[in-house]
Amino acid sequence: MYHPLYYQAVRLRGQPVYVQHVNGRVYRGTLMSVLPHGVYLMPRPTQAALMSDFSQSDVFKTHPGDVELIYSPVSYFAFGALAGLGVAALAAPLWW
Repeated sequence: MYHPLYYQAVRLRGQPVYVQHVNGRVYRGTLMSVLPHGVYLMPRPTQAALMSDFSQSDVFKTHPGDVELIYSPVSYFAFGALAGLGVAALAAPLWW
């Protein structure tokens, strides 16, 4: 015999849900699978989201002179040095 909420859970498959355990703990996630003996949830992150009143277009309209493009050729040098060291480390055993 199935749990009384089994058929309701089957209809909610693939949707974000809150599931309350018998001991009172609440689980938040996406309902992946519903079986007669339990459910499988894909956990959802509980990170805080950054919210703002201003969009990027508002910032560029109000302060057009404050925004400038920064070019950093130093990063190209660092990438080239690391790539060269990596290739040298891989080729070193072949030379000995």
